[in-house]
Amino acid sequence: MNRVMWIGAALLLAACGSEPTDDELAADAWDAISGYESWGQADPWTGIQPSGRAHGAFVQIWFDDVAEGALGGTIPDGGMSVKENYDAADATEPNKVFVMQKIDGYDEANGDWFYARYSPDGSVDVAGQGAITACADCHNTDTGVDRLLSQRDDPATTDE
Repeated sequence: MNRVMWIGAALLLAACGSEPTDDELAADAWDAISGYESWGQADPWTGIQPSGRAHGAFVQIWFDDVAEGALGGTIPDGGMSVKENYDAADATEPNKVFVMQKIDGYDEANGDWFYARYSPDGSVDVAGQGAITACADCHNTDTGVDRLLSQRDDPATTDE
């Protein structure tokens, strides 16, 4: 019986020190972006802008205080970006909500960015390592702006 107790205690301790799953990170990220519509937007990406990449025909982008304060450089741990995509410039409801969150130690090969795509109701379409091919493969093309392509591209002249 004593051996069983030790094994149980070891398993409990191991579980307490485990890393959160991508699903848990996605749920936490959705909670963290509550009210993001009041976050800052960076010129020239203010309001709904045309886009020709994977995010759809039109997008709108916000940055939390952590990310906004570091735009153009390396985003610190916890910094977040939210992007909504739309079918039209005059749309009032997004099709999808995309989140990038910097998490130190999450995925060094991909700049420690956690990616998630949600439906507007908050249900997760894809997140974390499942989003690497869809998100990081494109965002990794420009590490000079810490993978925030909106900091490199001008919506008036490119297909961001």
